[in-house]
Amino acid sequence: MALLQGITAFLPVSASGHNEVLRQIIGLEFSNPLYLDIVLHFGVVLAVAAAFYKDTLRLIVDGTGIVFDGLYNLVTFIGNLFRGREKARRYHQMIFTTGRKLWLLLAVSGLMSVLVGLILSGLEEVLISSFGVIGAGMIACAVVLYLCDDLNYGMKRIGEAEILDAAVIGTAQGISVIPGVSRFALTLYLGLKCGFERGFAIKFSFLSMIAASTGALVLQWIRYGSAVVTSAEALQCGIGFFVSFAVSILLIRPVLRWMLKHPLRGFAIYSLVSGAALVVAGIIR
Repeated sequence: MALLQGITAFLPVSASGHNEVLRQIIGLEFSNPLYLDIVLHFGVVLAVAAAFYKDTLRLIVDGTGIVFDGLYNLVTFIGNLFRGREKARRYHQMIFTTGRKLWLLLAVSGLMSVLVGLILSGLEEVLISSFGVIGAGMIACAVVLYLCDDLNYGMKRIGEAEILDAAVIGTAQGISVIPGVSRFALTLYLGLKCGFERGFAIKFSFLSMIAASTGALVLQWIRYGSAVVTSAEALQCGIGFFVSFAVSILLIRPVLRWMLKHPLRGFAIYSLVSGAALVVAGIIR
């Protein structure tokens, strides 16, 4: 399952949907399947942060700068209230580099993703075990992927991207908690639809995964962190985490380079056929 997670995480197919199908086929019993999904996904998130380490470090530095400037402006605002007729102190500009602009866009995207994910999270446990639901999600993603190749003409990068663009992409990430719905496929399509340049759309999709997934993982860990697991399950989680991380580190760069140069309609066909098969399997079961 960790191997499959590492492979599918960077493809426009649903990693969680594939893993749930595999878990049921091999008959892996687990106290809480979502708990294992959290651990495997966390390995992917760390791999993305490591693969884009320059961007990750820049986001940390820029985020720290924004926090300090925000605190300075707050103190300045309070001080200006009591300065009377004295000249008011000037505030620090908070967003003045492309790095800080990217941080703001990712923050908005992550916030929207967590909010939408919270709204839909109550359905996740009910829907994740249904082959029919997973199949329907994959069929919907097949349509999205088919349309992606006709949207490769955008020119927007960080400087031209807008807050609304980030909010739309973040909403799509939140919707992807529905089993079978690919986070990558949905965010890539909407990024291209917003006019993003293809390379930036792919990169933004994965960088936004760090912010959104970290927030979602913290919330899920609070929810399931106290879940009782056996020693065997704890060992499975540990092995799964390291395998997921290792496979993701090896594959992320070559897979993304390949996706920059090739159409996605092959994945659309795969999602359509697989989704239809799962819907039929769900009906038979």
